[in-house]
Amino acid sequence: MKIRYKILSLLVCMAVLLSFGGCTSFVGVEGLLSPPQLEGDQQEIYNALCRSVTGEPDLVYPIKGKYKSAITLLNIDDEESMEAIAFYATSQNTAGGITTMPIRVNILDLRDGNWVSVYDMGVDADEVEKLDVIRSKGQRYLAVGYNYAGTPEKQVKIYRYADNILSAINEFAAINYEICDLNEDGSDDIVKLITVSTHGPESEPVQTHVEARLVQMEKGKFTVVDHVKMYPTVTEYAEIHIGTLLDGKTALYIDGVIGIQMITEILICDEEKRLCNLLYDGTKESKSRVLETQRQAGVYAADVDGDGAYGIPQTIPALGYEQKERYEQLYFTNWNCYTSNGTRRSYLSYTDFSLGYVFRMPSSWNNMVTAEVSAVDNEITFYEYVPDMNARGLPILSIRVMSRSSYTSEGVSGKYQMLLTNGQLVFLYYSHNNISNLTLNEEIVRDSLYLLN
Repeated sequence: MKIRYKILSLLVCMAVLLSFGGCTSFVGVEGLLSPPQLEGDQQEIYNALCRSVTGEPDLVYPIKGKYKSAITLLNIDDEESMEAIAFYATSQNTAGGITTMPIRVNILDLRDGNWVSVYDMGVDADEVEKLDVIRSKGQRYLAVGYNYAGTPEKQVKIYRYADNILSAINEFAAINYEICDLNEDGSDDIVKLITVSTHGPESEPVQTHVEARLVQMEKGKFTVVDHVKMYPTVTEYAEIHIGTLLDGKTALYIDGVIGIQMITEILICDEEKRLCNLLYDGTKESKSRVLETQRQAGVYAADVDGDGAYGIPQTIPALGYEQKERYEQLYFTNWNCYTSNGTRRSYLSYTDFSLGYVFRMPSSWNNMVTAEVSAVDNEITFYEYVPDMNARGLPILSIRVMSRSSYTSEGVSGKYQMLLTNGQLVFLYYSHNNISNLTLNEEIVRDSLYLLN
């Protein structure tokens, strides 16, 4: 990985800030400063919501998760039709000024071709963390995580929707949580991270640790069926990613913060459906396995090539940069992927989190290639590495990133070929065609560049 601090424009600055918060998409200023615009059915649903409440509703957007719209179409009951779930708040004029009322949840249904509100309720919360649907044993449940000011824990409520009524049937507090079919039995599971206190002798202080607990629907109730300890000294569980291992097994990748560093733990269910922490089991050896994932905070596990298997990134100085001052170092990223038995496979890449791309380096480049970055041209050039001289040899490949507007108005030298575009940025490459067994053909270059989502 390469970390750069440069100012191309306000957009790039914001992209850099977002990359260290876990979001690596490159978006425009409008997308950062305002919520997305309502389209199609959403606008019709919003109009129906306005007709059903007093005053104009202010839409509330979930912060994380698959469903980030304030109005989401989902099938949450036993009927085939879709319902609309809307989060909103209203404001009222009071003696002290304008007061924002608590968040409300509204369920709307399509009746005779028109959307109408069928249920509305208030929630004592400050934010909506995320929205999920739990599919378990032929039933559907709505799970909503809420945030409250002054507490790091999320309050999660599970609802059953039937006969036009949304009823809370379960709730729990968690540091973080995720919902997926972790044990691969066809029903969704809840995995929640909670703080557990251990009381010893009166003379000793209370000990605390974090556990991951597996929750499943059993006999009509959501029940804790298993638990495992998490790595100690983690102060924040920043992200949980649903993915797979290299052998296709469903896994949760949990990025935890320790000071200014980050580690990753992997939760799976074994063949007996028991919850397992693949890297940590409390032993000294397993602590070393977890610490092998340690890197700078803000650098998250990712599914780089889109195959479902997540890689855990480790930054290493590029060849020839090892003895330089930290601010002068150029970094490559080693992505470590795991199988169910804990074996690891790695591949090297150059990762630019600020511009949102990964270039996966071929194995033939391992210990053979270094690089140099031109901040002015927003370009990286890969070179043969000459170890005896600790220096660069012949250039092999250059990758340049330009804004769409600059590419259209200013153009670029004819030696550059377009690789791809994300609509706002254009990614180009130039093969230097020197006589070298490290030279890559066009097909390999195209197959090796990935955009971060």
